[in-house]
Amino acid sequence: MAADLVDTHCHLDAPELLEDADDLVERARGAGIRWIITIGAGRGTDSAPAAVALAHTHEEIAACVGIHPNDAECATETVMTTLAALSEDPRVVGIGETGLDYRHAPPPDAQRLAFRRSIQLARHVRKPLVIHTRAAAAETLAILRQEQAEDVGGVVHSCTDDVASAKAFLDRNFDISFSPLLLGYEHARDLARCVPLDRMLIETSAPYHQPAGTKHDLGTCLPLVAQHVADLIGASVEDVLARTSANAVRRFGLDELPEASRRSVF
Repeated sequence: MAADLVDTHCHLDAPELLEDADDLVERARGAGIRWIITIGAGRGTDSAPAAVALAHTHEEIAACVGIHPNDAECATETVMTTLAALSEDPRVVGIGETGLDYRHAPPPDAQRLAFRRSIQLARHVRKPLVIHTRAAAAETLAILRQEQAEDVGGVVHSCTDDVASAKAFLDRNFDISFSPLLLGYEHARDLARCVPLDRMLIETSAPYHQPAGTKHDLGTCLPLVAQHVADLIGASVEDVLARTSANAVRRFGLDELPEASRRSVF
C-alpha cells in the first residue's frame, strides 16, 4: 500500500471516536495514513473547537471548522465570529462542512444564510471550502457562483450527485471526494469515470456510512474506498491512493502545516 495517505474527511470529535482517538490515530499511522482531516461542523457549535484541539494534540490531524447544514439555525453573527477566530488557527486547513441538505429539517432560508456566511468566511481567510450537498446540487452551485466561491475552491465531500452536477463543481474549482457511500450508489461507475484522477479525493467519513468490518478503523476503510474507485475507473488501487493523497496535500496545503503544539488550545 502507498504511504503518506490522506483521509480528507472524518469526525474524530464524534463521541464514539473521541474516546479512542489516540489509538485510532496510531492504527491509522500504522496503515500508512499520514494526515487525517477532522471536520469540526456538527453537534451544534461544539464540534469546531473540539476539532481544533485535536489538531493541536496530534501531528497527523488537521482541522476544518464550520456549520453543518443540519445546524444552520446556529449560524448567528456571534457563532460566525467565533468560527472566524478559530479559522485563523494555522492547524485549520478549510471551512466546512457547509452547504445545503434538503432531505432534512432546517428551513432552507436558514441553510442558505449559513452557507453564504461560510463562503464569505472562507474567502476572507483564504481557505478552501468543504461542501455538503444533498438533493440541492443546482442551488448549491448557484450560491457558489453568486458568492464567487471559486476564488478559494474546495472539495465536494462524499459526492453522490449526477455527472452533470459533478462536472459543474469541477468547473468551479471544486474537487470531488468519494466516501463509502459510493459503494452503494447505483450510478457510481458513471460518476467516478467523469472525475479526472487529478481532481479526485477519498475519505472515510467516519464514524458515518462505514462498510461492514471497518468501524473505527480508518486504515481499513480508506483502501476499500480506493479499491472500489480503482475498479470503477480501471486503475490500480496503488495509483488511486497515491494520486488522491497528492491531490489532498495540494488542495489543503498539508505540506505547509505547522507542527502541532501538543497541547490543548482550550
